[in-house]
Amino acid sequence: SAAAARVALAASQQRPGATIAILVNTNQQIGDVVQALRQLGVGASDEGRGTLMDSMVVAVLMALLRIAEQPLDRTALLMVTQQSIRSALDGVVAIPEYGSPFACERLGASIRQALHERGLGPWLDDVAQALTPLSSGRDRVRVKQVLALAATAPADMASRPERFMRLVRSTGSRTVSGDRIRVMTVHASKGLEFDEV
Repeated sequence: SAAAARVALAASQQRPGATIAILVNTNQQIGDVVQALRQLGVGASDEGRGTLMDSMVVAVLMALLRIAEQPLDRTALLMVTQQSIRSALDGVVAIPEYGSPFACERLGASIRQALHERGLGPWLDDVAQALTPLSSGRDRVRVKQVLALAATAPADMASRPERFMRLVRSTGSRTVSGDRIRVMTVHASKGLEFDEV
């Protein structure tokens, strides 16, 4: 990964306007190479077949929806009661301290009420906006994709958020950017042209 990143960096410096592809065998390798490029300060398009759930912010959104369905889900509660998450959501979602069953039931009820009043997409957008200070570039792309799904989701998903969560978990994601360096599998590159491979 690091060697491929150094070669791509050198190629991009030698040919400033060139499009460069780094072809790998697996989606896991895509993430490793993109991370190595970012450590060198080079932007790259991650064109692997990932999941929307590879974002911390999306995971928090899904944990909140899970709490709407199952207020005592320990995993979801542990995620949203972290201090940084609670602080970011202050004023949007009143997250209680971890451990109080009554407070967790109230949290679930308040999320259900907000989903009913605002609708799934607008509520998710409000929560995502509150989490912006904790969001990476990848988080912002993934959240945008989740919000697009919510905009086209049937209205009844607001009352049954578990259905929307299943949709998000099953939806693949390609993170394509305008970067000159694109990292993808050999299979995904078929039919594409680049100045350097």
